[in-house]
Amino acid sequence: MIRLSREELAQRVGYATADTIKRIERERYIPREEDYSILLEATGINPSLHRQIMRTLNLLNVPQRSLEPAKILSPFKEWLKEAPWPSLVLDSFGDIVLLNEGVLWFHGLPDFSRLPQKMDFNVLWWLFSNDMGGLFSQIRGSSIEELEIAREMSYWFLRASIGYIDECYWWYRFEKLSGSTSSKDDRVSVFFIGGVGWAWQHMVPWGSFKPKITFRRPDGKEFEVWLDVALVETPYGDLYWVKYIPASRKQGAFMEVPQRVHTLAPWPLSRKKIPEGWQPRAKYLRYLPERCHDA
Repeated sequence: MIRLSREELAQRVGYATADTIKRIERERYIPREEDYSILLEATGINPSLHRQIMRTLNLLNVPQRSLEPAKILSPFKEWLKEAPWPSLVLDSFGDIVLLNEGVLWFHGLPDFSRLPQKMDFNVLWWLFSNDMGGLFSQIRGSSIEELEIAREMSYWFLRASIGYIDECYWWYRFEKLSGSTSSKDDRVSVFFIGGVGWAWQHMVPWGSFKPKITFRRPDGKEFEVWLDVALVETPYGDLYWVKYIPASRKQGAFMEVPQRVHTLAPWPLSRKKIPEGWQPRAKYLRYLPERCHDA
């Protein structure tokens, strides 16, 4: 992360004072949209992440009473139930909000109850972890391809979630993935921090990695799929519908429909829970996000 004092940031901006920056942080002063753009440019954050931050800020300003979250998720549940291929729905933190039985079958899991609690229903943890043979163990390919996927997924996390960086839940998710909590998994930390460090410094076009992947289940059966990701914008933040599309006619559709759909991680952000007493370990945070005090 880039560390700037209020004075340094104000100097980079050119027209703001350290006191103005403090008032913005404390939400005692609401800057204009062009002010946000100038502040982002001054921080030196990867320019490819700026647009996502601005989109998130705009979404957070949308009134949220007109459409309940349950009504937004309802059509997703119907789509996942009728889709003839494994499908899941992620939020901007990589948390798995919905998942159909096809995903469990595809990865050789006997039933929903076998998903470990440590996974915390997060797709990055599931991918990188040693637990339950993290999904990397099922991907056929070279170590270079693994590194590319790790970079792409870490960059996706930054791109999708960075607009929530002032939320306590963002720090909880980031620090858990980076291994700075008691629930440490070295493999998760190595892949995630390595990917984030690389992605933060580089201009990476979204979707630059090879989406055609061959998975080998624990029983030795192999499936080649295209991982198709569809972005859906909602007043409560973005959702991502991930589909495992068969890469050959021979394999055809994977599942008989309808199939069961499971609800996993809470959504939206206001419904997420943080372990009691948890506080960010990032020493360079000048003050804790408000939600950390309520956690």
